Amino acid sequence: MIDDDCLSNDKTAHELLLMIRDGAAVVNEYGILMGCNEPFLRLTGFSYPSIAHKSITNVLPDLEVMPGRLHLRGTDLEYGQHYLSSCVNASRQRRLVGLTPIQSRNTSNQLILLIHDEPSYAETSERNWILAKAIEKTPAGILVIDSLGVVEYANPSVTRLTGYDSERIMGRPFRAITDIFQTLEVEQSFWHAYDHQESWVGEFQEMTKDSIPYVAAVSLTPIKDDADVTTHYLLRLIEITQQKNDQMALIESQTRFQQMARMVGEWLWEQNQEGIYTYSSEAVEDVLGFRPEEMIGQPYRSFLTMEDQRDPRHSLAMATKSNLAFRKQLNHYRHKDGHEVFTESTGHPLVDQSGRIIGWRGIEQDVTERKRVEDALKLRERAIEAVSVGIAIADARAPDFRITYVNPALCDLTAYPKEELLSSSFFILHQGGIEPAVRQHVLYNLKHGLDSTIIMPCARKNRESFWSEMTISPVLDGSRVVTHYIAVVTDITDRITSEKARQELVVARNIQMSLLPSGPIRVQNVLVAGMCEPAALVGGDYYDVLTHGDYVDFVIADVSGHSVGAALIMTEMRSSLRAELRRQGEAPPSTAEMLSILNESLLDDLLKSERFITMFYLRLNTLTKALSYANAGHNPPLLLKRSSSECLRLDSDGLILGVERNVVFNEEQLMLQSGDLLLLYTDGVTECRNEQGDFFDVDRLCVQFIELRDHPPEAMVEKLSEILRQFHGVAAYEDDVTMLAVRVDGDGQI
Repeated sequence: MIDDDCLSNDKTAHELLLMIRDGAAVVNEYGILMGCNEPFLRLTGFSYPSIAHKSITNVLPDLEVMPGRLHLRGTDLEYGQHYLSSCVNASRQRRLVGLTPIQSRNTSNQLILLIHDEPSYAETSERNWILAKAIEKTPAGILVIDSLGVVEYANPSVTRLTGYDSERIMGRPFRAITDIFQTLEVEQSFWHAYDHQESWVGEFQEMTKDSIPYVAAVSLTPIKDDADVTTHYLLRLIEITQQKNDQMALIESQTRFQQMARMVGEWLWEQNQEGIYTYSSEAVEDVLGFRPEEMIGQPYRSFLTMEDQRDPRHSLAMATKSNLAFRKQLNHYRHKDGHEVFTESTGHPLVDQSGRIIGWRGIEQDVTERKRVEDALKLRERAIEAVSVGIAIADARAPDFRITYVNPALCDLTAYPKEELLSSSFFILHQGGIEPAVRQHVLYNLKHGLDSTIIMPCARKNRESFWSEMTISPVLDGSRVVTHYIAVVTDITDRITSEKARQELVVARNIQMSLLPSGPIRVQNVLVAGMCEPAALVGGDYYDVLTHGDYVDFVIADVSGHSVGAALIMTEMRSSLRAELRRQGEAPPSTAEMLSILNESLLDDLLKSERFITMFYLRLNTLTKALSYANAGHNPPLLLKRSSSECLRLDSDGLILGVERNVVFNEEQLMLQSGDLLLLYTDGVTECRNEQGDFFDVDRLCVQFIELRDHPPEAMVEKLSEILRQFHGVAAYEDDVTMLAVRVDGDGQI
């Protein structure tokens, strides 16, 4: 190992080689190895004959031989200074060693180089060992590139990720490994960051050695020495193929959600047995916003949310007792800026020789975005499972839209079991299939990315018929290609029935309105106009103008309620009234007698239906202008005499119709003059309320009646209706509104 001829003039060098524990080698001014000790050979793995009298650069490739000097990567070596250098062993594997040059005292043209394993040095030894082990074990691929662009190191995850052995990668120029990372051929921003010694973050879409596609999240970080000079680059690759696949599955789902979990980085840490951080990698700033020095010396629980700090499950006590490692444990932290961060933590305990836990070492990965997406997906899945409408998802590429998912509501709606629906198409429910024209319309809409709605009769498995409304929407992938269809199925039988019933009520309303006098009516020297607005489609209010001989009868009535039942009673009452007048001929009963007759004829039906009728009956002799009237519990009409500015209320005692038999009604009489006005109305007018809850009342009606006294009856009724609507607002009336205006004239003007 020691060449005595070469070292014969330097006994000091000879003695040093024998005494030094670290590896030591003597080189001459031309960089030729003249001798070495046993530790040097153990460190490098070479035999002495294989390296003796050969260039030291075969072992230490970072050295450069200059005339009379040795340089390390372009820098002059200074005696006694400590350097880091690559060392190639006998297996051609590189490693990092410490290098210290010492000048021989007796021979100026010889140099002693001390080399040692860098991990054996000072206070960084254990930390660097931890870091090295963590890098070896991390699922992320790690590449280290030196300042000359040569790949110095590739961890096993790179091989697992790419399928290429480290020998295929290490020792090659980084720019030449585009056969492994083809993205480097087109990613100009990466090379811009590399050339400008900047950081870069992005994604590689690659193929493994076995042509299996994968996606990796990639970050490039320059590593600088104390002089801020870039000495190496760290390339970090995290396979996110599964996350990408999960994202695509989410996009293809009925919710069209297009979020993906973003992997920010892996955070390496070490804690003592009390859970206090003794080491933290730089990645903690990406995850929690804290610098490593802010973490060291602090208990890990202090970075959890307050809720999780109180949770005993987040204590190390259980793990300490069982000496178990943990994997993908979900932690809930509070970021430095206040927002919540979720991480997945994997670690194992550090134990001493007696088996006692002395600390913890682990890797933490930010899964905040992924958890948010998963929680959102679970929430939507629970929501879809809980909704009352039927939901089905079908494969757009399958024949006849085969269903791939149904929610419980669809099974309940159709009475089909889930398994049977999953083997069917959307159109399983439609009786007799779907019409070709409708089918073509649906297909056209879906092809062009439009929703399509079908309303048609369906049948449950038990052959029970129902009406359904099915809205089918296309789901597009990132390339705007339809992959699935989502169908929302609603039982609209009640709606269809209601619509049919409404249509029938509209017809009934039209019939009912046709039973009332239409337009203004002139009977000799009397002008009459009326209006009726039911609160619902049909109502129980009624007014009529009946002529017989020289008489004109004015009738206004209100059947309790404003529904179909009230409308039917109103129709029966009208028929009974007119039939009685026809039966009596030229000598009709008095107004009081007419009320008694109607009460007797309608009593049974009113009692059975639990309804009653209020009615005011007036009769005018058109020759004498004598007015007689009787009341059955109705609102008294208003009389406005030509010569008066005050309203008079016509009233007469009388019980409502439909309470008991043999009711006697009173008849009152008075004389009218030309120009006198009458206004008949139902309680829907005076009991109409505004938004403040005030009633329109009789006094307000009298004021408006007086102000409109110069209007013809038709215009008067229209104007009163407008005033009432403005008072009440846009909402529907709570009760039927009916008015009848009468003017006694002598000039024959309408």
